[in-house]
Amino acid sequence: MTVGPITPMSVVLVALVGGPRLQARVDALAPQAAEILVLAPGGSEVSCAPATRLIAVDASVPDKRRIAFEEAKHPVVGFIEDTCSPPPDWCASMHAPFSEEKVALVCGPIVISPRLPSRHRALGITEYARFHPDVMMKGESDRGEARSLIGANFAVRKSAFSGNRADDFIDGALFARLTAAGEGVVVRSGGVFYDG
Repeated sequence: MTVGPITPMSVVLVALVGGPRLQARVDALAPQAAEILVLAPGGSEVSCAPATRLIAVDASVPDKRRIAFEEAKHPVVGFIEDTCSPPPDWCASMHAPFSEEKVALVCGPIVISPRLPSRHRALGITEYARFHPDVMMKGESDRGEARSLIGANFAVRKSAFSGNRADDFIDGALFARLTAAGEGVVVRSGGVFYDG
């Protein structure tokens, strides 16, 4: 695998599953990001690359994101969960639109992997759609084999918002608020795969 340059951004990786899945995500992101903040319950173990920090915390996903946002050292912060598999260029493609000063948020779909058993696809769709019923992405298969949802596949410019609103770290709410306010929002077509 060819590895590009390290992208100057912080990545917040929230552990939902943990174990080998979490380790695989850290390993996939390590060659891409300048900083990885892993938010996991106390007692979690992960072998960390030099620019990776494990923050043990038992809290809601939005609260975990808020904690990591405050700790992040870079002006662009990306958010992903360990149930989603990022492509090798995830950091670079999420960071690129921020070259325009007006961009505050970049987001993309979560694609439910058709390789998953149907009950796992249904769980993924239920989990992400529960938080985003009004922002289902287009292009869903009639058979439900591949769906794309807005979800934990987004990045923000730290200076664009304070991070102190209750919904700042609920991606669907942040997307709706920034879009309504006329802030720079970029929706990418490339997604991450939910593979449970």
